[in-house]
Amino acid sequence: MLIDFRKYPEAAAHQAEFCVIGAGAAGVTIARRLMRAGKEVMLLESGGPDFEAATQELYRGANIGLPYYDLDEARPAPDRMRAPTQHAAAIPSRESRTRTV
Repeated sequence: MLIDFRKYPEAAAHQAEFCVIGAGAAGVTIARRLMRAGKEVMLLESGGPDFEAATQELYRGANIGLPYYDLDEARPAPDRMRAPTQHAAAIPSRESRTRTV
């Protein structure tokens, strides 16, 4: 079930045995394993199913370690996506993810 807390703020009071923050690969994997083990799980993710500039702004941060693309570019605007191939979802081009620091 997908619930948008902006539309249904009362849903934010829901309680579960486990709350997983982030619906990336690790978050979804952990949530699914907990659910298979019979646990009640809430999986939280910021933003909606489509690109939202205001949500991307929340991810802005400075990288002070090894070269890496900016976190706010991890889910780029649709106009910066490569066309999907038969076996892969649309991903940002390497050029759009890499920058010189």
